[in-house]
Amino acid sequence: MTTPRMTSGRSADALPAPWQRLLALSGVASAVLLVVGFLISGSDAPDHTAADQDWTNWAIDNQSKGPIGALLTLVAGLVFLHFAGMRRSVLGSAEATVRGAVQLARVAFAGALVGIAGITMAIVTISAAGRYRERHRALEPTG
Repeated sequence: MTTPRMTSGRSADALPAPWQRLLALSGVASAVLLVVGFLISGSDAPDHTAADQDWTNWAIDNQSKGPIGALLTLVAGLVFLHFAGMRRSVLGSAEATVRGAVQLARVAFAGALVGIAGITMAIVTISAAGRYRERHRALEPTG
């Protein structure tokens, strides 16, 4: 006959406290990367009704900044996933004391995923649009 092994009150998949604090702080790192990526990626894009020359000048000026901003935004999205997971686990652990916390944890996590995916796609698309416009302007005949 085997005796059940005594376990501590800690979950088998729980991270040590320093790691949990690091994951919680990943939200700050994600926000900083996201803001820097947005500012670098061409947040000063002309209005969609601007003249072609304005768009061409913007694309030339942002030729190297766009991909760097898009990369920083993608890294921010990956870092944000860790923060969203940590937030979900904290909200999920409240299920024992607060009724409906499991549903709140799921909705908060899903909202975080949808939000960061949308923001990341928008910034990467802006970066790609600038590069696309620049390449096609170079191919158009002058005259």
